[in-house]
Amino acid sequence: MISHTMADLEALADEHDRKKARGFVERAGLVMLGGLPEAEMGLINQAVRLSAAEENMLVNWSTPPSWDPRPAASPNRRAAGSSWSRSAAGRASRYASR
Repeated sequence: MISHTMADLEALADEHDRKKARGFVERAGLVMLGGLPEAEMGLINQAVRLSAAEENMLVNWSTPPSWDPRPAASPNRRAAGSSWSRSAAGRASRYASR
């Protein structure tokens, strides 16, 4: 499991190490993405191709909503601390989960 952003990989001093780290992501059978800044999209797309809609969704997830005053029992209310993730298994299937 790699729990870093693609930008973190750029911090490696040696180009050989950066290429090796990117290769881990490129060869992964499953890539899980949470909310990411827009600046990260170009780096992610070097390893995993995302559609414009997927990029938009990930960027929107990186900006948390304001405090939700609806009662906890409200069916549309997300619990505090919950988040969204994007899964890409292999090269063909993608689905969102919560």
